Amino acid sequence: MGVSIKTEVIIKAVSVKDPQLPLVIWGSIGYPSSNKILEVIKKYNDPGHELIGAFIDDVLVGVIGLLKADKNITIGHISVLPQFQRRGMGSLLINHVKSHRGSHTLIAETDEESVGFYAKIGFSCQPFKGQYGGLRYRCEFR
Repeated sequence: MGVSIKTEVIIKAVSVKDPQLPLVIWGSIGYPSSNKILEVIKKYNDPGHELIGAFIDDVLVGVIGLLKADKNITIGHISVLPQFQRRGMGSLLINHVKSHRGSHTLIAETDEESVGFYAKIGFSCQPFKGQYGGLRYRCEFR
C-alpha cells in the first residue's frame, strides 16, 4: 500500500525582490523578454499594487498581481509554474483574494484560452474587441 504525502501550500505576500518571481510571473506576460519581465515586476512597487504568492516548502509556485483602487481590485497577472498547473493553484490564489477583498469587485481581462477558468470560479465574463482587434473578455466577481 502506497503512502500519500500532503504538501501544504502557503499563501503570502511576495516581495518584488524575490529571486523566484521572474521565473514564475513570465507565464502571464505576453512576449516575455528579460527586460519586459523586470519592468512588469517593478510596477508592483507602485502604491496600490500587490503581489501574492503560493509557496510550497518556501518555493514560489504561483503568483497573482493586484491593483487596488477605490471600488475595484484588478488582477494584473496570474501565473503558475507549468508543473503545478491544473492542480488548483490559480483557484487557490483567487479564492484568497476573494476572501480578503472586502466590498471590492474583482476584475480580470483575459483571452479565450483563460475565460473558462474565470467563469468556472464564479466570475461573470463579457466579450469585447481588444486593443489590437482580437476577442478579449472582461471578467468580474462582485
